[in-house]
Amino acid sequence: MKKIKSLISIVLLIFGICFIFPNIAVALDYENGHFEKIQTNLEIKGCPLKLKDGRILILDTNRNYIFNPKNNTFRETTPTPFGFSYVSNGGMFPAVVLNNGKVFIIGKILEPPFDKFKDELYEPIKAIFTRDELRNNPKFASLSAEERNSIIVSRWKNFRKLPENEKEQVYLPIIRKNSDLLNRYNQYCQLREKSRKPLLFDPISETYKTIEKLRLNGDYSTLYTPFVKSNNEILIFSNHGEIYEYNLINNDFTIINSNKNLGNIKYVQQLNNNELILISYGNKYCIYNLNTNQYSNIYELQTPLITDIIKLPNNKFLLFGNRDDQKIYEYDIFSKEIKPIYTFLFKRALASYFPLRPIILDENLMIIFGGFKDEYNPGLFNTSYKISNKAEIINLQTYKSKLQNMHYMHASNPSVILDDGRILIYAGKNSELYIPKGYKKDCL
Repeated sequence: MKKIKSLISIVLLIFGICFIFPNIAVALDYENGHFEKIQTNLEIKGCPLKLKDGRILILDTNRNYIFNPKNNTFRETTPTPFGFSYVSNGGMFPAVVLNNGKVFIIGKILEPPFDKFKDELYEPIKAIFTRDELRNNPKFASLSAEERNSIIVSRWKNFRKLPENEKEQVYLPIIRKNSDLLNRYNQYCQLREKSRKPLLFDPISETYKTIEKLRLNGDYSTLYTPFVKSNNEILIFSNHGEIYEYNLINNDFTIINSNKNLGNIKYVQQLNNNELILISYGNKYCIYNLNTNQYSNIYELQTPLITDIIKLPNNKFLLFGNRDDQKIYEYDIFSKEIKPIYTFLFKRALASYFPLRPIILDENLMIIFGGFKDEYNPGLFNTSYKISNKAEIINLQTYKSKLQNMHYMHASNPSVILDDGRILIYAGKNSELYIPKGYKKDCL
């Protein structure tokens, strides 16, 4: 009887602690966790943002979703106007959660008008090219139909490479002759102008508000990454080297110091409280000082071909090799020292278009969920890669690792750490949770 009473007392004590301190820290063992399936009827894809209340907003091109960790369910929410743009692995990620809980989003700038209406303009422009050739090329009429067509197609290809303002000189007179086409063209130009303006998403009402005063000068190919400073000002880095500074309070913005020499920025990551690191294509990088708005010298990573760059909390970086170099390197930005630290447990199809999207847990552990194998699926002419259903769990202190079976194959799908310590891995209808050992739902 005394043993039973003691057991009951212990249970009540644990329950009381969990009730009074629901967010008490519990040691979680990520090296020995397990996977649980999530049932969903939605085709989930896109990039994740953790909201202030712990929910996950997933931004896709045409549809957005919200994942609720309390009941492990996805539901569709209001789509982002004008679509959404991102580079895989969150390289250039044009959305950020503000201190007030709202989400600052840079939607996709719509494509130029010519690209929108090119199918309708093809025949009229081809007729203009044909007329010009008949006028200016005496041999054109005597050529075969195939030869004449080859010349016109070549002119069309060269025309498509021209800047939009030069194309306008040819296609605008055509559009103005067709009232229906002109009306649709004008409406599209107005929409394209609106798409240049960032949005504020309210997670409570799930609605968007356009920031009218802030107009981005980029085009369809421009990618942006916003960063929230401690004073709540927003810096917006473009992949072309421009930097915007926007003040939410007084609604003022300006284009500040830019570094065109860096150009083609693909990663913007916080180095410490005062500095960011900007990494561009070609494995170049520099340090940007938030206080002085100044750049450091531009440095180059003297490494083999790198397909991924992941920042560690200790100001070091993990550099991932390629298909012929199945290694991970550690790079110290202060000493400029680089050293190989790990070889993958199975051969991967490593490429910049196959991001690994690993999860880093403090400085101690990295988990890669699935990924493309460097082997083709069965079939004589099949060139699609096999996809792994293994999680590769790597201890960054000892470099020891192991593979653990997942319920599904994941082609380097996005994953995010939830506030309660679990990890969400989603893709299509095959989504699951990684549950670390020691996780107790009622105590988190």
